[in-house]
Amino acid sequence: MSISERAKGFEAGQKASERPALVTEEHLTFLDDLRETGVTNMFGARPYVMGKFPELSEAEASEVLGYWMMSFGKPDR
Repeated sequence: MSISERAKGFEAGQKASERPALVTEEHLTFLDDLRETGVTNMFGARPYVMGKFPELSEAEASEVLGYWMMSFGKPDR
């Protein structure tokens, strides 16, 4: 499933708790920690994700960040 297909799924009511297979707990923890540092506005966090996880493409890093944003603060993410 492409990123645009996943985005359409969220628009159609897919729950944020349905974590994409690409997104790991390590990704989410990194983003939680990054937010806590205050080093960047989270809308600008993609380069940080790509720096920490160089195996991710730009599109994949955007997907990870997008899921983190949609699921932030939810206990079942």
